[in-house]
Amino acid sequence: GDDVLKPLAQVNIESLKEYDYFVYGKTATSKIAFNEPVDYYLTYENETLVLHFTLPLKTPLPAKGRMAFEIYDPSMFVAFSFAEKDPVSATAMPGACTKQVISPDQADTSQLGEDFFANPTAAMAGYAKQFADSIIVACPK
Repeated sequence: GDDVLKPLAQVNIESLKEYDYFVYGKTATSKIAFNEPVDYYLTYENETLVLHFTLPLKTPLPAKGRMAFEIYDPSMFVAFSFAEKDPVSATAMPGACTKQVISPDQADTSQLGEDFFANPTAAMAGYAKQFADSIIVACPK
């Protein structure tokens, strides 16, 4: 029940901090900083534990230009998906801004040899990045 899942969610969130929660944000000129997750909880669905959390921005961003958010694990160990309803939300975002959620097709790993997985190096991170779930927010300049 909830008495078991709630403390486990806390442990999960604390352990993900060193990995920046596998969320990477950037504008045209800089990285985007985030506060610690809020509204986090675990559910047990289809024999799988699912960690849900909201990752707020550290400081508001001006509604101009393009912002990109990528969610992925460079080691390809953790799987991610966006919330089906309202995967991205913004406060006071002008109507002229657009939001696009991009979830690439599942990775085709059939062409990779054993060496690739035996040595999880920068090559692995580069490979994982091409299958990152992304959110693009674009506003007129």
